[in-house]
Amino acid sequence: MVGFRLEPTAAGSRVAVATDLTLAGSIIRYVRGTAIYRDIAAYLFREFAEALEQTVAAEEGVASRE
Repeated sequence: MVGFRLEPTAAGSRVAVATDLTLAGSIIRYVRGTAIYRDIAAYLFREFAEALEQTVAAEEGVASRE
């Protein structure tokens, strides 16, 4: 499950994301008792946010020229 909500900020909006992750199989041996999956999820969300920010900025630039 993945849920999100928008929160207003002085600069615009913030997206708060909550996930319910269940790991199964051999991966459990490598991540049990560690926070590596949290680190990976945080990294992926940062990458997504940066790409989204660049896309929105590029589209705003196109819209302002029209």
